Amino acid sequence: MDDWYSREIAAQLKRIADALEREYPPKPKAKSATLTFKGESSMPATIQVGGTATATYLEWSGPNGTGSQVPPVGAVTYSSDTPAVATVDPNTGIATGVGAGTANISGVDAGTGLTASDVLTVQAPPPPAPVSATLTLTANSSATPLASRRG
Repeated sequence: MDDWYSREIAAQLKRIADALEREYPPKPKAKSATLTFKGESSMPATIQVGGTATATYLEWSGPNGTGSQVPPVGAVTYSSDTPAVATVDPNTGIATGVGAGTANISGVDAGTGLTASDVLTVQAPPPPAPVSATLTLTANSSATPLASRRG
């Protein structure tokens, strides 16, 4: 009787597991991740000192950013390899230009360990526009003074 009972329990558990899988299909697993920027200029991944750019981290079901997009399993944490050029908020992915140069900004999914990065170029700001001008007139030394003129 114990043998029959064990088989019956196993069959019931299998039916329940199949029903749950139909109701809640397993999520596809990520195989790759990408990180891109949308900066302040028309050229992505280039900002000026003091400017910001937001990193966008995505995970994909296929290799090298192909297949279907899948949600990250854990929290995504962002970092910069050159904080003297660009700092990045570890939670939001907002990078701020600090000094001219390039920095690799990375994102890592704490649940899968997948990492992706992109290069952020920071340019020095242009010189400020002039706000005033001066003009100096200098008399030529060969000119005859008005008081000496006869006429």
